[in-house]
Amino acid sequence: MLHDISLDLAGPAFVTILGPSGCGKTTLLNVLGGLDLAFSGDVGIDDCDVRAASPREADVLRGERVGFVFQDPRLIDYLAVEENVAYPLRFSAVPPSEQRARAQQALSQVGMDTYATARVGELSGGQAQRVAIARALAKGPGIVLADEPTGSLDKKNGRAVMELLAQLARTRLVVVVTHDEPLAREFATRIVRMDDGRIVGDEPNTPRAARDERESKICPGASPHAHAAGGRLASARRLWPFTRRNLSRHRFRTAVCALAVALSALCLIASLSLAAGGGSFVERLVLSRTLGHPLIASADVAVSVPTTSDEATNAADDSDALAVEDALGGVLATALSTDRAPSMLMLEAQLTASSQLTGHVLDIQRDSGLELNLYSADGAPVLENGLSQLTERMDIKHLLGADAAERIDAALGSISMMRELVLDDDGTSEAYRVVAGRMPQEADEIVLITGADGRLRDYTACTLGFLDDDTLMERAMSGVRDEESRVAVSCGDVLGTTYRIIPTAAYYARDGEEWEDLRDDPDHIAQALDGARELAVVGVVCPQAAYASGDEAGAIGYLPGLEDAIAADAESYEIVRDQRERPAVNVFTGESADAGLPEQVASAAEECRSSLVALARDRGFSQAKVALIESLSAAQLEALGRAVGVEVLDESDDAGAGDSLQLEAVLPDEQLERLRAMSDEEFAELIDAHAPAYLSATYEQNMRWLGAISDLPPSGLKIYPRDTDGYRLTQEVVTAFNELQGEGVRAVTCASDIQQWTNQVAGAIDAVRFALGGVTVAVAALSVALVASVTVIAAMERRDELAILRALGASRRDAVVLLVGGNAIVGLFAGLVGGVLAVVVASALDPIVTQAIGASGLFSVPAWVVLPAALLGAALAALSALVPAVLSQK
Repeated sequence: MLHDISLDLAGPAFVTILGPSGCGKTTLLNVLGGLDLAFSGDVGIDDCDVRAASPREADVLRGERVGFVFQDPRLIDYLAVEENVAYPLRFSAVPPSEQRARAQQALSQVGMDTYATARVGELSGGQAQRVAIARALAKGPGIVLADEPTGSLDKKNGRAVMELLAQLARTRLVVVVTHDEPLAREFATRIVRMDDGRIVGDEPNTPRAARDERESKICPGASPHAHAAGGRLASARRLWPFTRRNLSRHRFRTAVCALAVALSALCLIASLSLAAGGGSFVERLVLSRTLGHPLIASADVAVSVPTTSDEATNAADDSDALAVEDALGGVLATALSTDRAPSMLMLEAQLTASSQLTGHVLDIQRDSGLELNLYSADGAPVLENGLSQLTERMDIKHLLGADAAERIDAALGSISMMRELVLDDDGTSEAYRVVAGRMPQEADEIVLITGADGRLRDYTACTLGFLDDDTLMERAMSGVRDEESRVAVSCGDVLGTTYRIIPTAAYYARDGEEWEDLRDDPDHIAQALDGARELAVVGVVCPQAAYASGDEAGAIGYLPGLEDAIAADAESYEIVRDQRERPAVNVFTGESADAGLPEQVASAAEECRSSLVALARDRGFSQAKVALIESLSAAQLEALGRAVGVEVLDESDDAGAGDSLQLEAVLPDEQLERLRAMSDEEFAELIDAHAPAYLSATYEQNMRWLGAISDLPPSGLKIYPRDTDGYRLTQEVVTAFNELQGEGVRAVTCASDIQQWTNQVAGAIDAVRFALGGVTVAVAALSVALVASVTVIAAMERRDELAILRALGASRRDAVVLLVGGNAIVGLFAGLVGGVLAVVVASALDPIVTQAIGASGLFSVPAWVVLPAALLGAALAALSALVPAVLSQK
């Protein structure tokens, strides 16, 4: 502790401070040099107030104007003598070109220039102290503060050091703390005595040594303003040689840190690569399956089997009897649900108008449920409902047996060989590339769709008539699979090929009161094909690379107008006219369309129909109107009831006859009269507007089956997303559509038949990515802990080095940069190694993964990643070292 110190020191002078140990001499020296700012009072160096200076300003002042010499020289053992002297200059504004010259000059001043390249371990104590003095002089300070510089030296070397300091005092202020009063009296020009933190004596002294007789070799001190404060920040480039040497002294520790950082970089790159590659792979996977596996929006009634209730389970547990759950009733109730189907036309309009889907959907198509029955020009069956008829045409059952025929049918039965082309709004398509010919322009024009490589499956080529049956069977039985034996089909042979297409209604002929299916009757088929619609192949197309799945079997592609044309053709067949005239009757069985409904519902419908017929006759409705009312199905009656706000199908047990629909209580006489006065055509249009025939499930199913779909709404929609966002956004629009529907309307489901599979693939990739991410986090945490620990150890080991640098003018920031910089260099190198390893490992691993699971690009790492990896490694190591480095300077 210091008390009431008042001291004025001016140079040039050699001032010694004498006093017993612990009296405050070193503390006073630290206060004078700006090392210790924890005091009250004022300390001024020239015109600078040390007390009022910030820590940064104090560092600048100490670095520019004050040189420190300690009892222990504190030289850095891994540096040569000249490097030790020049080291503090690295933290100053002295240009690198001058630093060596200044160091050599300072060594010459203390007589150590011949030891410039010597190692610290080669010096004696006196020589080391001289080097320490040279280090203090290299900055050219106006003040030199020496703390017991002779305390660890023998008498001879101590005297030599004091003599050197005395010579320095001829051009600057030198303040020396010492216990050796004889030396002080021999060399000092002023002696200050201290005891218990106070100055107890201050007297001038006449040196005993006749210094004036010797010529001084000491150069004058540099101007105290020789260095600009703005250039004192440590430079990584200037510190690199010293950092490199320090790291080389601890090779094992450096290698362990570098390995940890390199592993962190490698794991992080692998994780990010898998995330990007996995996302890209799933995107490509989804896109490549889009043409063959679109999203299907439908409102089919979901039939589910109820699970066992808790009550039933408990009942079984409480007795020896087996509890039998009533499940079939629930299934039937679901299957026979009278919930209304949502409007697919409204959903289509909402999807088309959604701005969210712009740019994310290729095409939205209506699924009409139309059966496509294709025949060759010579009348041979090609496709039935879009499926191959190859096994029947070739009589596979007779040739290979029933089991083989069933297996082939099962394999080919799921492959649709005729589908609507995916087109843009302007009629073009980005999904296909024309191989030969052109895209179709009319409804009667079709194209052959091949795989992306222009290949067709042999069974597809044979089905469509481009490969004869004998050749197919011969190749299939031979087992030949090599590339050289493949059969080529000329595009010229494909172009111009014609087919005939008929609706399913063409198969039926009246047999008395019944309709008979004559599709196996050659004469009937020949008659049906005579004058049937002819289709001509005008082009060969293949999917663009992005939309190619690699498993395309080949198919016929057609324009949307073809289904409308086939529907128009179906209207010419008698069975269609018969079903349209009798919508409440199933023309195939002759039974009422209400057959199969629960007994109470059917009974209520019959009572309602009878009441309406009686009311129509009573009001004088025409016979055609009465007949139309008699033909209404239960579903149509329910729709009419909703239109006028009356409960039609009352299923309650206490419902009486005639209570189902009381139009007289709802419609006033003038409205009933207006209905009577309508023409039969106007009345039929009114009924069709409120209760169309297709509300009857039987009527709708039959008309779709027969191909008469002109007045039927689509049974579903096919949505072809352009990317994974298209899948997600489409399902969001459908969900929003379902939320807007009222009660009693079935929800629309929207999914792809491979969505579960793609979700599983994406889930597996995510699981691996999350696991790898966990490993990355663990390795990164280990790296941070390891680098931080190494920094703490380094700060402890280099405590003396950092202390002397601080005393010589280095700031806390300089010391932090020195510690962090070494770790950053290690991290930079380690990140570089990790990046290179990632590129090499990915290059070797990706082909293996591609061959094993067909997932290309999962571990694709571009070469440019090496640079970010190096920077990442440097940042990780530097940030890990930052906190312990800062704390070490507290």
